[in-house]
Amino acid sequence: MSVIEELKTVEPFCQLENSALEALATGIKECNLPPNQYFLEVTDEGTAPLYFILQGIVELTRPASNGEDVVVDYRHEGTFVDLAPLLGEKPHTAARSASPLKALEIEGTALNDAAQANPAFFMALLRNQRQQADHLYSEIVQRQDHHAVTRIDSFPFRRRLSEIMTTPPDTCRTDDTAGEVALAMSRKHVRAMSVISGDGRLIGIVTAMDILGKALALGPREWSMVPVGKLMTPHPISLSPQTFMFEAMAYMVDHRVRQIPVVEDGVPVGMVTLAALMGYRSQQTIVAAGRARDAKDLDALRLIRQEMLPIADSLLADSQHASEVMEVLTHVHHSIIRRTYELCMEKRIQEGNSPPEAEVCFLLMGSGGRREMLLGPDQDHGLVYEDVSDEMFEELEAWYGDFGEELSQALASVGYPLCEGNVMSSNPAWRGRLKDWQDRIVNWMSNPEPQKVRDTTIFLDFVPLIGNPSFAHQLQEVVRLAVKEFPGFLFQMMELDLSHKVPLGFFGRFLPEKTGEGAGKVSLKRSGSIFLVDCIRMYSLEEQVPALTTLDRLEALVRRNIFTPDTAEQIRMAFEALAFLRVRQEVANLNHQEPLTHYVDPSALSRSERDLLRSAFRVVDKLQQMTKRHFGKSI
Repeated sequence: MSVIEELKTVEPFCQLENSALEALATGIKECNLPPNQYFLEVTDEGTAPLYFILQGIVELTRPASNGEDVVVDYRHEGTFVDLAPLLGEKPHTAARSASPLKALEIEGTALNDAAQANPAFFMALLRNQRQQADHLYSEIVQRQDHHAVTRIDSFPFRRRLSEIMTTPPDTCRTDDTAGEVALAMSRKHVRAMSVISGDGRLIGIVTAMDILGKALALGPREWSMVPVGKLMTPHPISLSPQTFMFEAMAYMVDHRVRQIPVVEDGVPVGMVTLAALMGYRSQQTIVAAGRARDAKDLDALRLIRQEMLPIADSLLADSQHASEVMEVLTHVHHSIIRRTYELCMEKRIQEGNSPPEAEVCFLLMGSGGRREMLLGPDQDHGLVYEDVSDEMFEELEAWYGDFGEELSQALASVGYPLCEGNVMSSNPAWRGRLKDWQDRIVNWMSNPEPQKVRDTTIFLDFVPLIGNPSFAHQLQEVVRLAVKEFPGFLFQMMELDLSHKVPLGFFGRFLPEKTGEGAGKVSLKRSGSIFLVDCIRMYSLEEQVPALTTLDRLEALVRRNIFTPDTAEQIRMAFEALAFLRVRQEVANLNHQEPLTHYVDPSALSRSERDLLRSAFRVVDKLQQMTKRHFGKSI
């Protein structure tokens, strides 16, 4: 069989037309190697050929400190051994055949020409590269060097209830008697049962204390015949299997409950108890969110804010997913910001300056709303009042204007810098009645001037942190309707947000900034993660996706067939990689008492880290192009 005929049957080469295959074949030769033979060395120059495996297994090796080669990864049939030569770089590892090997030796220039001329083939190469990038990401995370003395027990921050809940759940029905349930609890050594309806859905919870406190009060004879439906707590608090352990701990302490049903789609799937959760937490672990809730003053909150560094440091060492690290950090940030608000309010009330009688909602926006906060977020917040009269509005503005200024300064003293764009409750532009906010949103979207688009981009990821949450829900509905009424807004958002390109040259060379703070470096945020966040947000707004986190939005878009699972996986990998590098950079800054920055010097990264960053930037660029094409057609 000729090389061309064989390529027609193999991914990704089957994506090419005959003419493209013929052109590529001129730069290909077949090689057959016996086991244990090296054919690619780390010392090879960037002009080294690429190898595509048709049959057999390849070991990738690197020299260890003792001089021996150690196997660091494997390549199997249907994959490239190393794509570095395609980028004009030296191979990352040496390669040797682990079994009889049949491979194609391909000139890098020939492969590059085929990729540039054939988009489907280029996409297939990206998929192959993504598989290798996933290996690199795992390798880099696992290689983090953290001293044990600086680490806390991160188990509660990494594990979800699905991993530790008691399952299957112990259940009963409303017509089961107290005597029957008490006997079942005794035999199963549990202190609570989920009460289910005829179709298996959760309708209540009954505990041993319910039986002791309610049923036994009826007397020694009657209590055993009392139906559980009369003793249970109806519509109990429940949590999702995806809830993190640390969130469940804080929730149970806050609500003074000792057991909570774990429910999925309304059906109990397990039970979690406070005692079980606490059993997983070491005595040395400090749950910062819980301490923030009980803080007596701003000094205490400032100390808790500083303690987030070892939490992030530990999570970075143990977690394979930077998105989980961000979610933990956000939970602590929310607790600190909420308590700062409460302390400012308590201080004013103690001074005899109580707020006007009106319902208010304190909104957190930006990364705080998306639950994607890192170690050094600034302030993005606003206030929504109920719809009061103009006279009452003036009174509210006078009181909350002063309060907003005090709050912003208090947050700055705790460790949250003032927002450079002045997106804070101290600014009248970020306060108002519900109807004022509704008018503001419509004005932003119907007249999308650049500054209005920037303001909207910050605002759109908002969550209620304190006060009446229904105000936030109503504003979310206003946003949904406004996007439908003014579709051109998404085009303007795309034009503004995606006017900058990722810092990569044609052959994958990094293009660092020439001046300013980032001179000689590239930005992980402004050149990478911000584009992922913005593009996914645009698609989510168009599709009316209610999710707030970037990865939750991405999952929803896959379910709606906006992105293929493969494309979404590439985006997820890029998002995780950029987030990981950003958190690690901030941890390093704080450990060295340096200002936080999102800039990195690519030359200071290891080779595998540069590959990871380069791969992430390529995915960002691909998503930018997709977004531009999609929303460019909507006008």
